[in-house]
Amino acid sequence: MKTYLIGSIAAIVIVGGVIAGGSYYYNTKESHKDNQITTEVTPPVASAPSPTPSVTPVVEVEPEPIEQPTSESTFILDHIVNDESIREQLYRMYGRFNGLVGTYDNYKKTSAEEWKELLGYTFLSPDVYKQFSHVTSSELLKKDFLNVADLVAFANKGLEDGIPSKDDIKALLYAYEIVNDVQAWSLPQQGDNLKVRKKFGASYALENHDQAAIIEEWLRDLDTL
Repeated sequence: MKTYLIGSIAAIVIVGGVIAGGSYYYNTKESHKDNQITTEVTPPVASAPSPTPSVTPVVEVEPEPIEQPTSESTFILDHIVNDESIREQLYRMYGRFNGLVGTYDNYKKTSAEEWKELLGYTFLSPDVYKQFSHVTSSELLKKDFLNVADLVAFANKGLEDGIPSKDDIKALLYAYEIVNDVQAWSLPQQGDNLKVRKKFGASYALENHDQAAIIEEWLRDLDTL
């Protein structure tokens, strides 16, 4: 009986050991399997490519040319087309001449710098008077305007250094006389009070134009110098 009890106990111990060993083997295998699963590298998921930002092509634009300012004389030349446009401009030019060498004699106190600046004024532009001669309907006025053009062209050369000579002043005085006569007696402005205006006889359009002949002779003498 004792031997049987010992054998039964031994059998139980062996069976328990087998069961325990199997449980251990199973648990170890599953654990190893879990480790493998856990440590398995997950392949990277390809992300959608970021959209390439659109690049606006740079177009080189040619800079617009800078418009040069138009001189006063050039502007006026473009607007002198007939006797009426001459009338409009001539009144202003008479005023300039009258202030410089006419009633007010401002030339006597004009500085060298001021003389140089006057060269840019319309009333001393030969081209303006030449344009007058091209568009006027009067052959007599054409002669007058060409004479003024020659007179101011002569004076301009002497005024470049700001020191006018006696002949420069004389040329300006003659030009003033012609402009005065044409403006007052041939192309007057409406409302002009001619009672206070002088008549030099410097315009060929006047019946008595002795001064016009004197001026032309003076110009001819300059050409021979």
